[in-house]
Amino acid sequence: MINFTAIHIHNTSVKKNYSSLEPKQEVAFVELHTSSRKDRKTLGEISKLWAPCNRIADSISLCAEEKYKGNLDFAFDRFFALTKPQSSYSKLDPANVLGIAHASETHEGVEIYYLQTGPKYEFANSDRSLKQVGHRIIKCIKSLYKGLDVIVAPKYDAEKFYYKIGFKDYGNKLKLKA
Repeated sequence: MINFTAIHIHNTSVKKNYSSLEPKQEVAFVELHTSSRKDRKTLGEISKLWAPCNRIADSISLCAEEKYKGNLDFAFDRFFALTKPQSSYSKLDPANVLGIAHASETHEGVEIYYLQTGPKYEFANSDRSLKQVGHRIIKCIKSLYKGLDVIVAPKYDAEKFYYKIGFKDYGNKLKLKA
């Protein structure tokens, strides 16, 4: 376990892929703080755990370090995780993190710069035990930034995922209306 100071925002749920008896898994949406060395270390551990197939987790970890160093380009950026629930959020096992995101409020709305689900929960993984992890992170961010459009510039082959959950073309990006 790694100690961290993430703030629990609220509980939510994701779908279980194979269970009809208990179709949902309770999860927690938390915010990690770059002022905490432990939170930055947690993001680094997640990146290592999800390697080598995951460059986006690396980017999220690097952006958190840049914010900590005072890079003004990251002044309003926030870092989130969806994790299996626990009694206390003073400790987090990176293996229990289902997905992470890096977002910031902009003049256009809230922009999600990076969103990554753990390799076990990716849309393309037909053996995943939990579904809609990325979708749930977006819903949580949208509820946190009430009234703001959500904007993304999809990385790699993620456009199909964003279109599926309601995003529309917005220049060279995609937008989900508030």
